[in-house]
Amino acid sequence: MGIILTMWIGLFPYICITMWCLFIPTPVWDYLERKFYYGPVTINYDKDCGFCFKMVSLIRHFFLTKESMILPCQDRPHIQAIMERENSWVVEDSEGNTYTAYEAFITIVRHSWFLRPFSFLLASRPARFLGNKIYRWVSQNRSLMGKFSQFFIFLPPRKEVLTLRILSSLFGIFICVTLVMWNLTTIKRFHVNSPFFADVTRWLHLYQEWNMFSPRPKPDSVWIEIPAVLTDGSEIELLTGDRDIYSVKNKAFFQSIPSEHWRKLYFNLTDRIDYGRYFGSYLCRNWNDLGNGLIPEVKLRKLEINIYSQMNLLNNQKEGVVKKATWTQWCFDKDAS
Repeated sequence: MGIILTMWIGLFPYICITMWCLFIPTPVWDYLERKFYYGPVTINYDKDCGFCFKMVSLIRHFFLTKESMILPCQDRPHIQAIMERENSWVVEDSEGNTYTAYEAFITIVRHSWFLRPFSFLLASRPARFLGNKIYRWVSQNRSLMGKFSQFFIFLPPRKEVLTLRILSSLFGIFICVTLVMWNLTTIKRFHVNSPFFADVTRWLHLYQEWNMFSPRPKPDSVWIEIPAVLTDGSEIELLTGDRDIYSVKNKAFFQSIPSEHWRKLYFNLTDRIDYGRYFGSYLCRNWNDLGNGLIPEVKLRKLEINIYSQMNLLNNQKEGVVKKATWTQWCFDKDAS
């Protein structure tokens, strides 16, 4: 959270948050369940409908506590009467009140600590209207829904095989040791050499280095301009579409990056000159052959991929801007020759 509030480094902090969730211990989740526990519910379904059983089983498994039950309506005459009258599943709360159709779904939402924050939205009048329409359509097309749910197969718990458990634990230990050894080899002052573990990390693509942010973060700001010449003789900047071909500045460049994958590609252009050739060829094909040009019926003739960098100093000071032309791409063979 601190990184998110103070820096912009793409998906890195969100991936870290997701990974750390794996290490939140069971007592924390148990506490959250008790804190936001709103009592069990009983979901009554039509036992002659396989689709219905699978759906209520999934709902109970993912959104309700283990105290909630799913029961066939046919085993409870008074519930069966409600089901036949309303042509609907029947949900009972802890006080014995019964609900059908979309109201039954709202009851489940209000008893789920995971879904409860969305209850105000799902219980709104437009949501109720749309929810009832959807429920009625599903209830009248059970056979069709059953064709889609046939791929959901509930298997009985398998007997644990001790040998496989031991092997999986040994494999996990081996991977942990491999990662530790790999990272030790990247700390130069330790002089640790481990060719075997280094090969394993490369084979499994587990390699990384601690120097991603250490001993200091990347000290310069880098941005890209792609001025281009069209077949009508006019000029355009390909990232922004501006006629001012030197219009991309530091802040404007980062705002124009569509995704994390594009950001990674742009920064790799600073280190790999062959990326400039591939990227330039892509831009030519995308404009001329695929028809995705910014100006219809005008071809892209030539482009340059220019990289700018500026050192960030202490006290919000900056050095001068350094320009580096990395690649010039001609889109037609006759021009290139």
